[in-house]
Amino acid sequence: MNQVHEKFIEMEIKYKLFSLKTLNNLPVWDLLRDHVWHILIYKNPQPLPFENKKTISSNNLGIAWSCLINFLKFIPVKGKIFIYSASRFKNENGHFHDPYFKSIQKQIPENYILYETLKGRDKYSPDKRIFNFIYLPKLLIKLWLRVSKKDQLIPPEDNQYIRNCIANVFDSEILDETRINKLIFDFYIEYLFYRFIFKWKKIKKIFMLQNGYRKGLIYAANVLNIPVYEFQHGEIVKYQIGYNYGDKSFLNDSNIIHPNVLLMYSDIWASNKTIQMRCIEIGNDFFCPKLSVSDKIDCISIISTQEHDYELINLAIAISDLDHTVKIYYKLHPAQYENWDGYNKFFSNNSNIQVVTTEYNMSDLLEICDHFTGIFSTALFEALQAKKSVYIYKRQNYFYFDEYFDLSSLYLFDDAKEFLTLKKHLKSIQKNFLPVFFKPFNPESFQHALSLFP
Repeated sequence: MNQVHEKFIEMEIKYKLFSLKTLNNLPVWDLLRDHVWHILIYKNPQPLPFENKKTISSNNLGIAWSCLINFLKFIPVKGKIFIYSASRFKNENGHFHDPYFKSIQKQIPENYILYETLKGRDKYSPDKRIFNFIYLPKLLIKLWLRVSKKDQLIPPEDNQYIRNCIANVFDSEILDETRINKLIFDFYIEYLFYRFIFKWKKIKKIFMLQNGYRKGLIYAANVLNIPVYEFQHGEIVKYQIGYNYGDKSFLNDSNIIHPNVLLMYSDIWASNKTIQMRCIEIGNDFFCPKLSVSDKIDCISIISTQEHDYELINLAIAISDLDHTVKIYYKLHPAQYENWDGYNKFFSNNSNIQVVTTEYNMSDLLEICDHFTGIFSTALFEALQAKKSVYIYKRQNYFYFDEYFDLSSLYLFDDAKEFLTLKKHLKSIQKNFLPVFFKPFNPESFQHALSLFP
């Protein structure tokens, strides 16, 4: 699959995709490339053998009303720092919170706006937050653009050109005409929304994460010359398109939309990579595992993600069927929590499998288990740093790990039988030197990052 990555980068350069513009002179390809790459890597996903719940409400009027209330609450709010927040994790009190915000809260002035993008949690931390209200203005902007006949943002021939380029290289359409139009349309609406918000509130700095899918927000800030700081959200490897444009000539390309500063867990993630942002190591206080000595429980933690779901649930069943005595913790990603009941029912005939959401966090599992497996996840790097044995299941994008294949505590396997054989013959805790993937939060480094844009 590394050949796919090389072909992808070559395609961008050969066909000059970054030079494409919308009719109102906005960048095009940088909005699409993450989506194209994701489909290439995870194409034709197998459906889960149980219902995958989606939190989608058909009550558009109720959503619009909620957004209006949140907008009214937003009107009197003052703040020069805008924090694009996602409260995905539970704290010690059982409240959902944003650990990235918590790590810097005492380091920034109190005149900030905490803009919460994840709704519907049962309990939130007591921080003052404004809930996302973009849905209502999105509807209004869409209506205005369509009435004024300004909703055709990309020339049809450019749309066709993009699809032809992808088809020529990968023998697949990947994105159809409608999908391309929608992605560009959604970007433009988000750009208009955030540009208005940032100008209105006179925002001076922005903190966010996941820049690959927040291009509208970033572009609005770029146009207004507002510095954007991105928190490192997960692992960064050479195959992750959002942080790799291949050629250093793209570093100052105006058609690439990116934050100004990347606040990193450790500088090892930027080593030997061409990253468009200024990278500053600040560490963190939540992805910083300590070496632990576990109980003598024979257990395995399987680290799941939405993209790897189908492969991993079947791996869990296969391991359970071969060894009824080993305890298997099937750790869900926060995006999978709402479907806990489906996983639980699916594993109901395998008494040694326990589905885990918030009852055990990663630190808990590092205390309990010495053996961790999955395909690719930040959590597996945590396990490596905690000197656990990590087993990579050779499926989908497992090759993302290839620059670490030579670590003596990391093992590759093809099936459940091989996994159990490896596990049986390995020492439970590795003592060899490992890279430091996560460092403790460093307030001085963070203050240095802030000083770049007084």
